[in-house]
Amino acid sequence: MKAPEHIVIFHPAAIGDAVLATPVAALLKRNFPDTAITYWSHSSLEPLIAGRCRSIDRFVKFEKKPVTTLISQLRGLAPDLFVDLSNSLKGRLLGLAAGCRTVSYRKDAGKRAADNFVETIRPLIKNDEPPWFPTLVIPEGGNADDPDLFSPGDTLIGLVPGVGNKRPHRAWPPDHWLVLIRGLSRENRQLVLLGGPEEAGLGEEIESKSEGLARNLCGRLDIDRTAGLLALCDLVVAGDTGPAHIAVAVGTPVLGLYGPTLVERSGPTGYEHLALSRSGQCACLQAKYCLKAEKNGPGACMSLIEPAEVIERAEQMLAGLQADASRSGLR
Repeated sequence: MKAPEHIVIFHPAAIGDAVLATPVAALLKRNFPDTAITYWSHSSLEPLIAGRCRSIDRFVKFEKKPVTTLISQLRGLAPDLFVDLSNSLKGRLLGLAAGCRTVSYRKDAGKRAADNFVETIRPLIKNDEPPWFPTLVIPEGGNADDPDLFSPGDTLIGLVPGVGNKRPHRAWPPDHWLVLIRGLSRENRQLVLLGGPEEAGLGEEIESKSEGLARNLCGRLDIDRTAGLLALCDLVVAGDTGPAHIAVAVGTPVLGLYGPTLVERSGPTGYEHLALSRSGQCACLQAKYCLKAEKNGPGACMSLIEPAEVIERAEQMLAGLQADASRSGLR
């Protein structure tokens, strides 16, 4: 197709989905380098999407307003291509009223989330060759607040023990995290707990019970600084949650822990084959809530992932990364 002058991507989404969709902007910019791309989403995503995704030229804050008001706002942006990634009635109505060519996301449960998002624009582009990630650029030093926060040369392992309050059954039990921390802890390694404000108490509990073997930064960093720290990590261990996908987007390997969600759909892109899953033993697979979980607690199937196998897989991944670095002459 002829290169559009201005593309608007509409995607008011949660962090994980927003990050998984960043290849859409990257591939559009790859195919249409002179096209201006506007991203229309929640203001909370602006530091991450607008600040770190170089394919985005402008960020517009989405606010919950009547559809008629949103239509006027869209027409004021004057796109000649509207990309609706929202999978919502509101997005479809905007597309009908956009006054320009529109393509809309359609969920296919048999495909990876990132593939579903890219499928939306495949009819428009010629070059969709991988790699699609990383898509977020972090300045050298990872944008850390304190340059002395971590010792240079040490192996930095990020641990994401929480999954937010909406889907607690996706979490791995706190006691399992403690065993993992003790198993991975050794000289020249630093372990850091990452997560949002909802995980602040959990992070404090794990830090205390681990007797300081893991440093708690849950709830202490904004989304931009979290991305910066994830970029500094050599490896991240996480369940199905936003920081896992941010880690992939900044180029950090992820060991995913899965049960209520399918690795082949929601796993960390490019590292699905290394994830540990008990989805085959999950009684509430792909359900929003786990009937067998204690209130606000991990799902039963997540408890079946043993710390010993997570430690073994993490060590394998770290050894592989070190071998790759040695072959590249980086260490």
